Amino acid sequence: MLMAKSALAQTDGAPWAPIGASVAHRKCLAGTLGCYVRCTTSQRIGLLSNWHVLSHSLAQPGDRINWHRPTQQPTFTQYKQHIPIAQLGDGFIDADGDAAVAWLTPEPTQLPVKLGSFTGTRRAQVGDILAKVGASSGLTRARVTACGPFPLVFSQRVITINAIQLEPLDEQPQHQTICAAGDSGSVWFDEKTNQAVALHFAGQPNPFVGPVNAQAADIGTVLMRLNLSIL
Repeated sequence: MLMAKSALAQTDGAPWAPIGASVAHRKCLAGTLGCYVRCTTSQRIGLLSNWHVLSHSLAQPGDRINWHRPTQQPTFTQYKQHIPIAQLGDGFIDADGDAAVAWLTPEPTQLPVKLGSFTGTRRAQVGDILAKVGASSGLTRARVTACGPFPLVFSQRVITINAIQLEPLDEQPQHQTICAAGDSGSVWFDEKTNQAVALHFAGQPNPFVGPVNAQAADIGTVLMRLNLSIL
């Protein structure tokens, strides 16, 4: 299984946040470090999350991205340290998803042994049971129930994203949390094969407001758009 909550590793003096850690641009609400990636052209190593987590309307390439290292009993708003670990790279929010990469600083020359990793990627199929590690909800599981267009309101405009929809395994969704505020940017993956499947970008965790669900973009498409390979 993915070593999503591995101990903090250090390489070349630079801290590596674990997969599932809370990260964000200093002017954005916190989201989740979904996975580590490598640029297929420059070979630079970075972290992958959502565009709405790592960027905003006035953001510029090179802006600082912080790791919100939690206290002993972390909550969504309670953090101990904001540690700069990366600089904003490229990203997008359109029909292919909501994604951005941030390049690690200082640039490492090797990967830490305890870095959580994926074996590759695959496409989602209706009926799949997938898991993710979110900064707020931790390890959760859900079933893929649909694949298709999903409208997302962003900066007062509606963007239709080709996405997968996931719903609780339990027939009584009020007894199961599959996502929470702060989970944006986490990666849904197949626990049996450790393959990454989709990048989480939205969800409805409250059964009293509407059906509990989560939406995510195809990870293969995201990686192709940003010229990345998954680590």
